[in-house]
Amino acid sequence: MLKELRIRLGRPPAIPCGRPIGGVGLIRARSVVGSMLGAVVLLLAPASVPHVSAQAPSVVLEVTPIFPFAAIVGQTNIPGRLQIVNASAGVGPVTLTGITLNPACGDPTESCADPEPGVLQLSGTGAGSAGACLGTVFAISGPDADGRSVLTPSAPVTLGQPARLDDRCVIDFTFTVLSQPTKDASPDGGFQTRQFATATGSAFTLLLQPVSGGDAGSSTTSIIPRTPVLTTRASEPVFVGESISDVATLSGGQGPTGEITFDLYGPDDPTCPVPVVLDPVPGSRPLASAAVDRPIFTSTRVVIGNGDHVSDLFTPTVPGTYTWYATYSGDANNNAAGPTCNDAQETVVVSLRGTGTMINPTSGTTTTSTPGGATPTTAGPPGSPSTTTPALGRTGSNAAATSGLALLLVMVGAHLLALTLRRNER
Repeated sequence: MLKELRIRLGRPPAIPCGRPIGGVGLIRARSVVGSMLGAVVLLLAPASVPHVSAQAPSVVLEVTPIFPFAAIVGQTNIPGRLQIVNASAGVGPVTLTGITLNPACGDPTESCADPEPGVLQLSGTGAGSAGACLGTVFAISGPDADGRSVLTPSAPVTLGQPARLDDRCVIDFTFTVLSQPTKDASPDGGFQTRQFATATGSAFTLLLQPVSGGDAGSSTTSIIPRTPVLTTRASEPVFVGESISDVATLSGGQGPTGEITFDLYGPDDPTCPVPVVLDPVPGSRPLASAAVDRPIFTSTRVVIGNGDHVSDLFTPTVPGTYTWYATYSGDANNNAAGPTCNDAQETVVVSLRGTGTMINPTSGTTTTSTPGGATPTTAGPPGSPSTTTPALGRTGSNAAATSGLALLLVMVGAHLLALTLRRNER
């Protein structure tokens, strides 16, 4: 029985292929299985190439403020626009969480480190005109101490995936130019101010992880000073010894300051004594030719707003035609303004007392003086009735003299008649 058991244990059982399991065959089987397991482990293990990590998904927004190329000081209801586009990758729709706009910055960098509050003023509301915010009303609050305003939508705004019709939000508004900037945001000619806008948003990645982010953008606008209108009118014709003056009316200025200078030339200067050349640099006075005559009288008035400004009085001692020239100096927000050459409304005729007629070149009124210093007779333009102001003192004396002479003649006549009657009686 033991012999039989040894025989059974000593003979390994046969496998289907006829090859024994033990010995070399067992080692080979284990080697094949190990190789297969190793291959599986290699497939599951990280590759032995250099490691490159992909950038984590985030919210990316393209922010573009759109303002006109140029605007004039004092201009109102100027259209402006802010566009926000979803440029994110690897995230779902983006919900906007914050929008700010600073309309006036004095630095050329991609920020607003040098804000200028008080240059541009945004309207109180904006309106979504395209994309995901179409029809949405935006309340515009501010500005704060740095001139920054906040745009808050009346309902949440969610931007769709890039390249879709709803991947953007376009907001329309208006603004007003309050003043000229004191800092130039661009090396180009004139004065420029820069707009700086920011937008932030939140979203979820494809693995439903929350992410957020945003961006900023800027644009530049040239601010042009306002050009006011200066109209003038001189006083009526006078005689030597009476005073003349000039009135200058400034209109269309943006809170104008500075000075109006009245220069008087004459008498009888037929040329234009002040060929005015407006300096191309905003805010400077008109430049006069170096070869002009010097005025015989100058008066200066400080400008505080639009309106009438009256010169000091001047009393001519020589007859002739005198010409006024009024010029406005301009300021930071307003260009200089000057008159036209030999403006008819700026001439005054001064005559000697005596027989003669003066004609006002503006109204056409004629003034006639009489010998001996009598009060002149003034008549309107041809075809209008004339008016005479009598000299009361001299008229009364003449009337009294005439009455006395008539009485004397009556008395003499009565005496002669009495003598004649007496002679007839004899």
